[in-house]
Amino acid sequence: MAAFQYTAGARTRNVINIADVGGQGTVAFALSGADATTGGVPDVLLSSAAGYETQGFANHNRQRYLHLAAINNNTGDNVKIKIWIYNSAAKQWGCLNEVYAQGDGSGLTHAQVELTIADDRQEYFIFDIKGAERVFVQCSDAPGSNTCSIWLGVNTV
Repeated sequence: MAAFQYTAGARTRNVINIADVGGQGTVAFALSGADATTGGVPDVLLSSAAGYETQGFANHNRQRYLHLAAINNNTGDNVKIKIWIYNSAAKQWGCLNEVYAQGDGSGLTHAQVELTIADDRQEYFIFDIKGAERVFVQCSDAPGSNTCSIWLGVNTV
């Protein structure tokens, strides 16, 4: 007798690699100094670019949390990255922001998330991306021959 396997819904305990759903160890982005885009929206994400809404990777079953693992491949300098999120309601990409209280507690402020991966370091980050449909990672600063490998995963629990 076959066991019932629940396939509807999106709750996932294990992290799913969105670059290779069902696979393991697949690098989502291999970034280098040649990929660095300083300031502004990367050209491939502009609404005037062909296929802009299919860039990056789909958030498999609309999971809540993005897991980002990054390795700066020992090239001598820091690598900086930004995370971009797409939602079809707006048909636009937006840079992931963090919201936090001002120092005196009088209000909230926000800033774009820009991660710095130090030379020869491995880093792991988790972000709440509830509602995001696609994810793209931009290299915002990587001097010279720097390279950085990025793995992306998602889950809900």
